[in-house]
Amino acid sequence: MRCALWHRDRRFGVYWYRPLIVDQIPMVSSSRKKWLSFAIVFLALIAHAQSRFGPSAPMKGTVVDNPEQITGLWESDDGSGGAVGLNLQLTTEVRGRPKTFRGTSQYWNSLQIGVYQRHGSERHVGDANWIMDDSAGVSCDGKRLVARMPDLAIDLDLSYDNKNQLWKGWFHRGAFARQVILSRPHARPGISSSRLVGTWREGQLSPRMCLHVVQQSDGNLGGWHDQLSLSGLYRYAPGIVPLPETPEYYGEQGIVSEPRREVLSFELNPYSAGCCSPVFVGKLSEDGERLTGGWDGVNAPGSREWRRVEGYSCVKSYNKRTGAIAGY
Repeated sequence: MRCALWHRDRRFGVYWYRPLIVDQIPMVSSSRKKWLSFAIVFLALIAHAQSRFGPSAPMKGTVVDNPEQITGLWESDDGSGGAVGLNLQLTTEVRGRPKTFRGTSQYWNSLQIGVYQRHGSERHVGDANWIMDDSAGVSCDGKRLVARMPDLAIDLDLSYDNKNQLWKGWFHRGAFARQVILSRPHARPGISSSRLVGTWREGQLSPRMCLHVVQQSDGNLGGWHDQLSLSGLYRYAPGIVPLPETPEYYGEQGIVSEPRREVLSFELNPYSAGCCSPVFVGKLSEDGERLTGGWDGVNAPGSREWRRVEGYSCVKSYNKRTGAIAGY
């Protein structure tokens, strides 16, 4: 006796479904029936997974020179007091055990793309849809982002203008559908700028973290952070073999505010499923170059100091000889 299972096959860029004929043994024991049922379910799960993910992302494994240049928030006013935008979260891999990013290559691993529309100053749960650069219907080569996902009501066709630091093109999410120009969040003309805006590097040796603080069009603060490793600076217990590569994380959005004059509050990972997001609260120095404070609600002894970084990158231009705080 024979039975047919539908098999998903990809040829010439098109997915085809063809029957896969397998022989069925007439007399099967109860244990074999269980295994046969398991095999059928397993094949169905594989077919479902293949239907949800497209071909491998074209950027995977390529060298990324400036990961901080494209990650984080990109926004445009939605005409209703809010904004539409992208939150680009890139994971790279660093091979070996480097002690500095100078002369160290980072390789593209994966890109999470948050397509959102916030109504007001703060993004809430449900305001964003998350897709990956290897999701079916998504293509990203670093210069152009295309996402055709009708089940999520998402249709994007955006080109990256490296010279002017802009994403331009078609943006459709839910009821919003129009041509847009996405830029880094910035205050509208006439709104006074905050001295807290900028890129901040943690002064401690470990862990390595970078805060990017921006001002939204309505004047409120926003931002994202990077979590960096540099595993060559860690001390390992005897018998512990370091991993051949370590991940670096860029661009995760936080909740940022100024609860008191020139006091920064930065909540990390507020939209993750985990408990108890840490919140850094720091006071700006008179010269505007340092933030001093601690983690609210986290049992970390002592205070932390953060230094302002020139430009947008904590990775570039660290001078180990002079001790200049410009990057890792």
